[in-house]
Amino acid sequence: EEAYRILSPGGVLMIETPDIGHWLAGLMGKKWLPLLVPDHIVFFSKKTIINMLRESGFVIQSIRSSFKVIIVRLLLFHLNRMFTYSNFLSKICEKTRLADKVVRIPQWDEMILIAIKS
Repeated sequence: EEAYRILSPGGVLMIETPDIGHWLAGLMGKKWLPLLVPDHIVFFSKKTIINMLRESGFVIQSIRSSFKVIIVRLLLFHLNRMFTYSNFLSKICEKTRLADKVVRIPQWDEMILIAIKS
């Protein structure tokens, strides 16, 4: 409601947030990364955020998955916290210097939503 109030008609609202309704969030449970990092007070599914924005007067223009650019070493760090077998993978990546590479990874459980004030 506040975003709607301060935007001019035709104004654009962009939101990037985790999708708690995604199957990956259900699979990971309490180990789902957005729950481990205290960045969010409220979590939304695609359905709940779309409904909230429409009820506030926004028109949804697009919604899609996000991606991150990350160094392989950090990705392996997170994998090691979630899966016990990934330590073997970390050792291989360190020896082959793959751990120093930067990769683009999809974040299917994170959404980018663009809405227009009607």
